[in-house]
Amino acid sequence: MDLAPPLPSPPAAGGGTTRTPDLPPALLGHEPDGAWRCVFNRAAFHRLNLGPGDRLLQLDEHHEGRPVGSLSGVLATRDGVAVLTSGHSAPFGGLDLVRTRETPERIDALVAGTLSQARDAGAAVVRVRCRPEAHGPNDGAAVHALLRHGLRIEASDLTFVIGLDDRGAAGYRDDLKRPARRALRHLEEDGAWSAEWLAPDDDAGWRAAHALLAANRAAKGRRLALDAPYVLAARDALGPAVVRMLVLRHAGAPVAAALAYAATAGGWYVVAWGDHGHELPRSPMNLLALRVVEAAAAAGGRFVDLGVSSVPGSGRSREDPSMPTATRTVPAGDADSPMVDPGLAQFKTSIGARPWLRLTLAGTTER
Repeated sequence: MDLAPPLPSPPAAGGGTTRTPDLPPALLGHEPDGAWRCVFNRAAFHRLNLGPGDRLLQLDEHHEGRPVGSLSGVLATRDGVAVLTSGHSAPFGGLDLVRTRETPERIDALVAGTLSQARDAGAAVVRVRCRPEAHGPNDGAAVHALLRHGLRIEASDLTFVIGLDDRGAAGYRDDLKRPARRALRHLEEDGAWSAEWLAPDDDAGWRAAHALLAANRAAKGRRLALDAPYVLAARDALGPAVVRMLVLRHAGAPVAAALAYAATAGGWYVVAWGDHGHELPRSPMNLLALRVVEAAAAAGGRFVDLGVSSVPGSGRSREDPSMPTATRTVPAGDADSPMVDPGLAQFKTSIGARPWLRLTLAGTTER
């Protein structure tokens, strides 16, 4: 069976000093079938975010005795409407397929079966925060099948993804445009850099890195979405092979950090990253990006998703453009499409990321 491979733990990245603690093999959580489930669809993740009266649904479908895939989410009643959300309190959820390359026919049958199960479980509305096609060969067919079965585009956004191939981090560097390669060269000529993937039992280090990220957001008039206790709880619940924190130091002082999840089999998602508290002549972010890519590539990753680059408040969803109001459904042609921050988009593009469409689909379960 063509199963998606789990991510092994990353060894120390090359170039400069990078320390990585010993980590267990990276299954997405602790369940035996975890390697093919997106971490944001896992029960361990949802338990971190369930509200009073919310129910976790994991709707699996089989064909001729073999598991095909699943639609997972949280069933919550708001304003008297029962809504199943795949990607609840997360940037995305979407369909999980056991095989890395499933046929469109089986994906269509998976959607039909799971929507029927959702209706039988009491859901009046199904909302799916889909993964971008860059995440895997099944994701485009999954969106098509959901649209074919009556869901409509509720929100759209652009996420920026660094693709990796068999050349790994070396190929990433080779593919960068000349200004980005020059920026890295200037940074690496300074021998005072070091990078460390924090050990899972270093709570003080994790809190300090979180404080750096929060200060980065505060300097821009924004608030970091996840507080420190939540990040530590997520690390402990999902496992240190899934939730990782990188600290970049210059002359021993922390200047940048990145919080990354091994979100899908073969891909990392950067939950938050940024720099703060330094007076360096050049931004350390290019080097931080390289260290994240090196670790993802060493772990066998095929991509690093840097997330959306939306202007806060530019869409109808004021807090987070990727998370619309729980019970809102919109007519076709009236999708929520937040404005892209041009500066942030330019930076992500300059470090080798490409924009990909990320859709939120929603519809009723009425026959």
